[in-house]
Amino acid sequence: MTQKSSHMLNPDRRLLKLLSLSIVFALIPGLSSSCKAPRDPDLDRRIAEARITKALPKSIKKRAKDKEPTKAAKAKSEDEGLPPAGSVELRPYGDAERKAILAAVPPKAGTPADAKVLNYEATFVTSVGDIVCALDYAEAPQAVTNFIALALGKRAWRDPDTKDIARTPFYKNLSFHRTIKDFIIQTGRPGTGASSGPGWTIPRESGIAERYDASGAMGMVDAGEDTHGSQFFITLRGQKSLKGKYTPFGRCTSMEVLKVIANAEKEPPANPGKSATKPLKPVRIDALRIVALSSSKQGAEEAPSPPKAIPPPPKAK
Repeated sequence: MTQKSSHMLNPDRRLLKLLSLSIVFALIPGLSSSCKAPRDPDLDRRIAEARITKALPKSIKKRAKDKEPTKAAKAKSEDEGLPPAGSVELRPYGDAERKAILAAVPPKAGTPADAKVLNYEATFVTSVGDIVCALDYAEAPQAVTNFIALALGKRAWRDPDTKDIARTPFYKNLSFHRTIKDFIIQTGRPGTGASSGPGWTIPRESGIAERYDASGAMGMVDAGEDTHGSQFFITLRGQKSLKGKYTPFGRCTSMEVLKVIANAEKEPPANPGKSATKPLKPVRIDALRIVALSSSKQGAEEAPSPPKAIPPPPKAK
């Protein structure tokens, strides 16, 4: 018998060799794991995202990259005095900007050439009638200047949905999106978000607190201190609970039109038990006209300031 056949017939040697190999293979995983550094728990997710991104078509990658603000877009935003897209900052009006904005307001028809500006008046043109409001510039200069700047397109604003920058009349074609019978009608929301605004905020002011004692008060909507933007409301009756929270900046006298808007049919509330506040057919602002109210100069006398005491509005017949 040859040596090869003798080796093949030796079962003890074969068994010993197999046993040695099994012991080695059993020890390898333990030795390997003991030499590794701790595993990054987020590694799998990042690897998966990288693979997904790599596998995306070039067209989708390009669209995603195009949505990122470019250096030119950021520079334009800064030049327009706007905070970066996606952020909102407090941007009060300085003296120079206020004067430039108010200088753009045309005088009311029939005003004498030598007249001195006393105050400002706003007229909302809607399909159900005009709403005429006197603005309280002397008592709420920030709110009134902001309202006029937006109405005339004198301060750039950012569309909250598209992020585009515009200098167009802000309130035109917006609707009274929230209306509550015997309480308020509300407008000034440019986007789909409940708290959307122009891209900045202005400080809260005291205004004429007595405005809220009667109907027709114009007040700024806010979500806390110094968060006024573009949204405002007009009251349907006295609302003393609003004092000190929402800057009052004017008074409207077109009560019959306000009631038509407030009493219009509403959509059913999304949640049971909640009040219906969304109009079924919202009334749109077709135009918003701002004019300067003046008094003729008689000698060297100064035009009087707006009165602090506000007479109650006439009772609706």
